[in-house]
Amino acid sequence: MLMTVAGLRVRYEPRSPDIIRFFERFLTPDDASAPDVDVHITDADFAAAAAARPAVSDLSREFGLLLEKLADELPEFDALFFHAAVVELDGRAYAFTARSGTGKSTHAALWREHFGGRARIINGDKPFFRRIDGVWYACGTPWGGKEGWYENAMVPLGAICFLEQGCVNRIVSLGEAEIIDRVFRQTVMPADPVRMEKYLSLLQSLIAATPCYLLSCDISGEAVRVASEGMIPSSRANAPGGTE
Repeated sequence: MLMTVAGLRVRYEPRSPDIIRFFERFLTPDDASAPDVDVHITDADFAAAAAARPAVSDLSREFGLLLEKLADELPEFDALFFHAAVVELDGRAYAFTARSGTGKSTHAALWREHFGGRARIINGDKPFFRRIDGVWYACGTPWGGKEGWYENAMVPLGAICFLEQGCVNRIVSLGEAEIIDRVFRQTVMPADPVRMEKYLSLLQSLIAATPCYLLSCDISGEAVRVASEGMIPSSRANAPGGTE
């Protein structure tokens, strides 16, 4: 099959035909021209993954391996994998990232509820970030998390917001030193040393170009108001019921 993800043409021959359903929004007619990335999962790859996680189904194992293989190729195309939920609001993408179980999907859903049709979830769990002509984009991928939230879309990245649970809703801007450690926890580093060098350069570019915030929050509409007004001052007037 041939698919387009983050603007990249990716060819992969499925081990199981059932996996194709996960990629329906990304499939591209195969014109036999060379893809940007040709992904291969070997029997040895599959056996190692099965030994590491024997309780996982073969279909889920293949789905995960395909992501790992593709993520390893991304630095060659000024792109990287990121663990986040991404919401588009008024043509800009806002990525919410945190440890699993902290509530990034819940917070993304609250943005959609708060802003109505102005907001859509581009990806619920594993987007790609890609730099094109100096601009960073958040890109939907088929790996949308258990909610299945994903769109085949590329949207300019407005900000990255690190979430932590709290009793008081509060957002603060982060400096570069504070960002680096948090960013490393949410990406996948390539094994190849040459690609690792490119990957580190990309991370530096992403941090330099993208405002980053720390949001301490609960799961309320107030958390959305605090987050959006902290990252997008104009959102207060433009929110439903907002005033100038």
